[in-house]
Amino acid sequence: MLKQPHTTQPQTIKKQRSRDNALVREVVAERRRSSITARELDRAAAAAQRSQDERRRAVSTSVKYPRQDIVLLKDIFDAYDLDGSGTIEKDELVQALQKQKAQLQRVDGSAKTLEQRQAQRGKTVGQQARGAKAAKGAFLVDFADGLFRAMDANADEQVKFGELLRLMYPFATGAELESMLSWVSTEAPAMVLEEFELSDEQRREVRVMFELYDKDRNGTISRDEFCQAMRRCGLEEAETDEIFADADTDGSAGIDRREFSELMRKTLFSGEQLTPSMLYGPI
Repeated sequence: MLKQPHTTQPQTIKKQRSRDNALVREVVAERRRSSITARELDRAAAAAQRSQDERRRAVSTSVKYPRQDIVLLKDIFDAYDLDGSGTIEKDELVQALQKQKAQLQRVDGSAKTLEQRQAQRGKTVGQQARGAKAAKGAFLVDFADGLFRAMDANADEQVKFGELLRLMYPFATGAELESMLSWVSTEAPAMVLEEFELSDEQRREVRVMFELYDKDRNGTISRDEFCQAMRRCGLEEAETDEIFADADTDGSAGIDRREFSELMRKTLFSGEQLTPSMLYGPI
């Protein structure tokens, strides 16, 4: 009796396609959920990294000046920074000091102490009158030019908070000044690859993607499987080979789960070579 050649049953093919379609739908669903939570994850990661960096600096650098004083000084600086640009220009300084003078000279009919009455006249307790100008009194706005020149250390016509810190704390070391600036910084520090970790959501996506690319379900993405996926993502063969070689760190001619996860970690961190949107594309 002649044996019939082995052929893949239609039912088996149908199940395979159904499983592939299910994986594609799962990837799409994961992508949609990820896009919704991406900003929150980025904010949380930036806040965690900022907190971690602050703890590192606190351990490595001991500052002899109270933190609350630096925070208060920054609040005052921000009040003078009328346009919120992060720097104080001369016009802003003059305007703020004029406003301060007007507030001091305002008469509201309430009882005032000697110090408050002298402040209205531009004097301080114990000040000795010397000539007509001293009798008239003086306010900080009268010395705005000199104040601005003293603060504008690099003469670029604008005062940064770092310049004010150096003026107020002339004996602070460079490391102390850096620490004090970090206390009031609103910028997220730059993250390096070694510190970047995938979120739980991203790890789930990576697992689903690995199963999608691993067509024969042997736990390893072969070069052919990887090339097929990347070809459908629009990558050229030469670029695909380069990425595959970099990902295959043990030289086994295949990418296992750990290697694929590391590839995706580098990709999501840098956005180079292989973007997440390309990897999440339909296969």
